[in-house]
Amino acid sequence: MNQAHSSSLLRNKLAGVRDKMRNLALGTGFSWMVLALIILLGVGMFIDWRLNLDAGVRTLLLMIYAVVLFSILRKEILNPLGSQPDDDDVALAVERSKEFTDYRSRLIAATQFGREELPKGIAGTLVADTISQAEEISKSRDFNSIIPTDGFWRAFFIAVLVAGAGGMIYKNNPGDIGDLLKRAFLTSGVEVPRNTHMDAIMTFHVRDNSQADANSSTIDIVQTNLVPRLETVRIVATVKKESEINAPKTAIIAVKYASADRAIPTVCTNIASKGEPGRYELELSAVREPFTISAKAGDAFEIEGEMTVESRPSIEDIKFVQEFPAYTGSKPQERRRGDLAILQNSKLKVEVKPNKPIKTAQVVLFKEGNEVFADVKRPAKVDVVSDDKVNVTIPLEDLAITGFEVRFTDKNGITSKDEPRYRVAMLPDKTPILRILQPIRGEEKVTDRARIPLVVQLRDDFGVDNLMLMVSMSDGSGEEPPPMPPKMLKLEQASNPRLYRVEYDLDIGKIQPPKADGTFARPTIGTTIRYWFMAKDQKPSDGANDNRFGQSRVMVAQVVSDEEKRRDLQNRASDSIAGVNETAGNQEKLNEELGEIIRVLPESN
Repeated sequence: MNQAHSSSLLRNKLAGVRDKMRNLALGTGFSWMVLALIILLGVGMFIDWRLNLDAGVRTLLLMIYAVVLFSILRKEILNPLGSQPDDDDVALAVERSKEFTDYRSRLIAATQFGREELPKGIAGTLVADTISQAEEISKSRDFNSIIPTDGFWRAFFIAVLVAGAGGMIYKNNPGDIGDLLKRAFLTSGVEVPRNTHMDAIMTFHVRDNSQADANSSTIDIVQTNLVPRLETVRIVATVKKESEINAPKTAIIAVKYASADRAIPTVCTNIASKGEPGRYELELSAVREPFTISAKAGDAFEIEGEMTVESRPSIEDIKFVQEFPAYTGSKPQERRRGDLAILQNSKLKVEVKPNKPIKTAQVVLFKEGNEVFADVKRPAKVDVVSDDKVNVTIPLEDLAITGFEVRFTDKNGITSKDEPRYRVAMLPDKTPILRILQPIRGEEKVTDRARIPLVVQLRDDFGVDNLMLMVSMSDGSGEEPPPMPPKMLKLEQASNPRLYRVEYDLDIGKIQPPKADGTFARPTIGTTIRYWFMAKDQKPSDGANDNRFGQSRVMVAQVVSDEEKRRDLQNRASDSIAGVNETAGNQEKLNEELGEIIRVLPESN
C-alpha cells in the first residue's frame, strides 16, 4: 500500500483558520479585560471619592477586580485557547460555510485521507484525484473568511471609547485621578482628593483646681478620652495645614450622646490665628454620659472621635472600729460615723466599700484650720483587699487631728472628688483626779501620838498605775523641806475600775524624815506636817512634759501639846453646840411663821 502525502496547501490554510481564531480570542478577551478594568476602577474610585473608603474595603474591591478579570481571562482567552479545533473540525466548518459549498465533501475527504495509507489500484487513484481537486479549489480561497470578527471589533471599539474617555478625564484632572488610582492600588499615605482635609478631633478634660486647693484658682486642661461624670469637656477639631483650603470660616461639630437617637450639630467658628490651619472648639459642661463626636469643615470628610464618661469612685459604705491603747485594757469598739470621739493614741480601723473597682486608696488627715495634717508620726496603713473592699488603719496620736478623708483612684486613673470628711474629736487621757474625803478640814491640830484616818477618792478615765501618799515635815525654820519618800498605797479592785476609794491611817509618830547626820527627826510641838496624795496614770509618758500625775489638795497637820489639843476640841464642841442652838432657834421661828399662815388662811376664805 502506498501512503498519500497530505496537502501542505490545505494544512497551511486550515492552520491559518486556527491562528485567526486564536488571535481573535486573545484580542476580544484583552479588550473585555481592559474595558472591565477601566469600568471597575472608575466605579471603585468614584465610590472611594464619595465615601473615603478605608484600606480594608479598598483591598476587598481590588480582590473583586482580580476575580472579574480572571473570569474574563478564563472565558475569553484560556478556554478558547485550550479547546482549539483540529484540521477535521476546521475543514468541516469550511465546507458548511455558504461560501464553500462547491467542495462537495472534497476538503474533509482530502484532509482525512491525507493522514492514511492509500489502497492499491483504482481506490488509491480516486483519493489522489480528490486531494488534487481540493487543492485546486482552495488555491484562490481564503478560509479565514468563515471566522466572524464582530465580537472582537465590538469589544475593541467599546474598550477604545471607554479608555479614551478615561484618558480625557485623567488629562483634565491628573492629580485627583492619580491619587484615586494610587488609593485603588493600596498606596499608603494617599488621601481622597478634597479641598479641605480634617486633621484630628482632640478631647480635653477641663479641671478647675480652685476647689481642690484653696490657694489656687488655676484650670488644668488635660488631653484625654476619659473624664469623670459632671466634668467639663472641650472638643477641638483641626484642619490639615497642607489642605488647599486649610482655614474654612466654620466647621460643624456634632455630638451624639449614648442615650440620644441623633447627634446634635453645632456650628463652630475658626479661632486659629491668621495663616494657621483651622481650629474649632466646642465646650460641654457637666457631661453625664459617653458620647461620640464628628467634625466636618468645607468639603472634607467627617472625622470621628469618642469620649468615655465614668462616675468617680466614692464611698458606698463605711464602718469604724476603735482600737484603744494597750494600757487601757479595753476591747475594740464599733463606732458610728457621727460619734468619733477617739482617745489619743488609739487606732481607728476603717472598712470601706467603694462604689466601683479601685486601684489605690489614700487617707488624708486634717487638723485645726482644715489644713492637711503633715506631721503624723506613723502614716495610715491602706490595704486594698479587693475591688470592693478597702481596709484602713489610722493611728490617731496627735490631739490636733480634727478629721480625715478617704480618697480613691480607680483602675482608669479617675480620682474621687468632694469626699465626705469624717469629723474626729480627739480626747486626751486626763490625769487622775484625787479628792480627800476625810479629814474634812484642811488644817488639823494633832499631838505627836495621833493617828489621822485618811480617806481619798481616786477617779481616772482608764485606771491608774499607782497611788502615793506624800508627806513633808517642817520645824518652823522657814525652809520648806523636800517630801519624804512616797508611801505606795494598795489599790483594791473595785466594781468600777475607774473609781477607787482608799483608806489609810497616818501615824504622826512614825513620820521620821532623815537628817543630814544620818539620824531621823521626830515630830515635836510646833512641827508642821503637810501631806497629800498623788496618782500616776497608766498612759505612757509623752516626753519632757509628763502629764501622767494627778495630785490632791495639800492637807496640814500642826503638832501641838495635849493641853492645846484639848482646848481645840472644846472650841470645836462649843462651836458645834452654838451651831445646833442657832439651827434650833431658826427652826422654831419658821414653825411660828408657818402657824400664823395656817390661821390666816381660814379667815380669808
